[in-house]
Amino acid sequence: MRKSPEQRAEKMTAVLEEKLQLSEEQKAKIYAINLENVKKRDAERRERMKTERAAMKESLQKQDEQITGILNDDQKSAFENLKKERNTERKPFRKANPDWKGKKSKQNS
Repeated sequence: MRKSPEQRAEKMTAVLEEKLQLSEEQKAKIYAINLENVKKRDAERRERMKTERAAMKESLQKQDEQITGILNDDQKSAFENLKKERNTERKPFRKANPDWKGKKSKQNS
């Protein structure tokens, strides 16, 4: 499970504290900087993912339109059924694995 921004900022700060022998005041200021930047990067990552998903959806829609343009009416119907079947197969997996994001996540230590 992914660590919270606070946990990640704390870990980053702890490394610097150990290596640089920070004072409590320095530690507090650096923690605030780390937390702000971790949250900023998380927001940027979420926005990038939204953009990528939208582009992928548009690309798949264009692909489907191109394929459909080549098929006859019977094939179009079968193609639509095939897409529905694939969608139906994915839904139970997603319900059983709500935290699944599509990639293997690194183990947090």
